[in-house]
Amino acid sequence: MIRVTEESIKHDEAWICQKLQEYKKYFDHMLEKIDPSICLDEEQRRAILQDDDNCLLIAGAGARQNYYYGCKGEIFSRQKEC
Repeated sequence: MIRVTEESIKHDEAWICQKLQEYKKYFDHMLEKIDPSICLDEEQRRAILQDDDNCLLIAGAGARQNYYYGCKGEIFSRQKEC
């Protein structure tokens, strides 16, 4: 079992904040062609960036869950290319 320390939590938070800035333009415009009225809030952006072993997405019908998973996959495939 992995022990979560305060240091690792701070490291993860710093990483997420960095990536939020790095991918800001992408997040701001990623769904523009599909539906310009869709705008991801910070919580949704953080969920896409979260790199946990397990991910539970709770959303109602029509909440565009597939877009969330597609975006998550694209972000992590970009990271592996670097």
